[in-house]
Amino acid sequence: MGGLEVLFPRKEVKMELDLQFTRRVSVRRARGPMEVLVAATNCKPWVCPDTVSKMPGSGLGIEEVEIVFFNLQGLDHGVDEEELDREYKARGLAPADPFSLAAVNEQDVSFSDRYPSGTHWKNEKGKWCICRFLVDKNRGERRVDVGPRFPYRIWERGKWWFAGIKI
Repeated sequence: MGGLEVLFPRKEVKMELDLQFTRRVSVRRARGPMEVLVAATNCKPWVCPDTVSKMPGSGLGIEEVEIVFFNLQGLDHGVDEEELDREYKARGLAPADPFSLAAVNEQDVSFSDRYPSGTHWKNEKGKWCICRFLVDKNRGERRVDVGPRFPYRIWERGKWWFAGIKI
């Protein structure tokens, strides 16, 4: 999949912006969820403990995973979870699990400085939950948020890079 096509006024010049890239990481599935989050940010995560304890992605051993990151910069609005889910499907992706996204941030400590990133999933009650890595500009530190997604919140347009796995 290409990217966003931009037409420049007064010129017949087309430019394609790359709004998607891939990272390959080793995911240590046997660690506990909180251990994974702390290792990725080296700080205390901002989390809902119940959501963290049920985060998808735990397992056994080490797994090599290829994660596709995409950005929705071309949209003229933010997106809610339902629209984001459609964007994943349109790209042939499933949301990456939080363990995989954390591995990217652990293996490249400045990743969230350049690419604030996130993923989402539905919990056992069918409610959306999120995991997002970012730099808190007010505190000047990296942070991870994990918890239920509030219905009135949206992912801001162009800010976030969403992590997916090819299906």
